[in-house]
Amino acid sequence: MDQIQPYLQQFDNYLGKFRTLNRIEKATGVPKTHFTLAIYFLTSVSVFFNVYAGLTTALLAVIYPTYRAFEASHHNDVDALKVWATYFWFLAMLGLVELRVHTILEYFPFFYVVK
Repeated sequence: MDQIQPYLQQFDNYLGKFRTLNRIEKATGVPKTHFTLAIYFLTSVSVFFNVYAGLTTALLAVIYPTYRAFEASHHNDVDALKVWATYFWFLAMLGLVELRVHTILEYFPFFYVVK
């Protein structure tokens, strides 16, 4: 375990740049490295083994961008809002295409990994 500590410290320093992770660490008491690695592991297992992969990818595609869009609107950042509006438009179009060809796409292995 001592061999991994320098890497965890380096990862913790990197994650320290993100205000959201710092807030989560302060609110929960869970170190941001542990929280991030746990979320990454659970997401990877979910998508790779197709256990609620559709739900997982949909949540990932919506939750973080929605948070960033609300943050941009709170700070009246018009340029960031344009970016997020474009993102949500593209996501909606992708969702419509996916609805139309879902029966074909479900036969492609690792579709949710690529998505």
